[in-house]
Amino acid sequence: MANLLETNTWVEGIYEFALDDWVEGGPDGVDNLPHKQLASRTQYLKSKVEELREDIDEIVANSGDLGTHKSNPVLDHPDYSVTSIKIADGAAIDRVIGNRVIDDTTVATATADQPTGLWSKLGYMIKSITGQANWYVPPTVNLNDIATKYWQSTKTYAVGNIVYSPNLPSNSYAECTVAGTTAETEPTWPAIGSTKVDGTVTWVVRDSRDARKLQTARTLSLTGGVTGSVSFDGSANASMAATVAVLGAIDGSQLTKLTANVLTGVLPAIDGSLVTGIVSSGTGWTKFSDGTLIQRGNVSVTSAVGVTLVFPIQFINTDYQILITDAGSTCYSWGSGGTITAAAIDVFLRNPANGGALITGVGRYFAIGRWK
Repeated sequence: MANLLETNTWVEGIYEFALDDWVEGGPDGVDNLPHKQLASRTQYLKSKVEELREDIDEIVANSGDLGTHKSNPVLDHPDYSVTSIKIADGAAIDRVIGNRVIDDTTVATATADQPTGLWSKLGYMIKSITGQANWYVPPTVNLNDIATKYWQSTKTYAVGNIVYSPNLPSNSYAECTVAGTTAETEPTWPAIGSTKVDGTVTWVVRDSRDARKLQTARTLSLTGGVTGSVSFDGSANASMAATVAVLGAIDGSQLTKLTANVLTGVLPAIDGSLVTGIVSSGTGWTKFSDGTLIQRGNVSVTSAVGVTLVFPIQFINTDYQILITDAGSTCYSWGSGGTITAAAIDVFLRNPANGGALITGVGRYFAIGRWK
């Protein structure tokens, strides 16, 4: 007796004998058909079980590598089969990425980079935009604050509010002169100095290069011998009422002039006191409150034709008198002539013992006139 012919296939459905089937044996007989189908299914299931057994044996044999992979800090399979495509979404969690430091001095470029490099470049851009020393320091004015300075649709504005817009003429801004609410679309702005009705708002386009006034008025003050103050906001000229402090008695030695510069201006009346200036040792001047000016000093005639004597300061006119005496023990005659001005006079020296001949020598002078 032969065995049934089996095939390693899964047969869909098992044949059921019909009432009119003839009993027929053999490989192709209908009597053996259901048995052959069941035998084929059995053969198919047996082959699958054997494949599973082989897989289980391989897993058991490699169980050591699986444990190593699970404890390995580097995410990869021993055969390097774990690629970026096979990593599930969300696998790069914070614990895996760890802490990173952003270097905001890394200049941004268009080249590809690792995440830390890209974050550093973004930090550099943030720092550049905010103008702060570091990327994590917030700006003093945020973008929303800046946006409120620009024209906005259907917004209520009060008189004095100003707005900016890239559509305004160059170097200009718009100032609200009639309060109201703007339209839904930005108006077409006119030239500088012109007005524009925008919804119920009226704007005047002004030149931003023209200073209007200080946001906070400042007080300008004078202190010391002259006092006074005035509030100034830059919108108009301002005049200050100044008060000069009353001077008391002044010791002449307190007002000492150490250079040859001339004291200019009109001095206030100083009752019972005088103003003295010392140019150098033995040379100087004294001004009295009644206008009298007395000057003194030395004169040196180095040429027989005479010399021009320049006073420490200038008299008010040439109506002054000068007296010159010898600096030594010899008696000579002094004279004047030639140029006479409020600032200088030509003088000469004669020797009476020699028939009045012109000579050289040194003398002291005393001149009196007026300074006012």
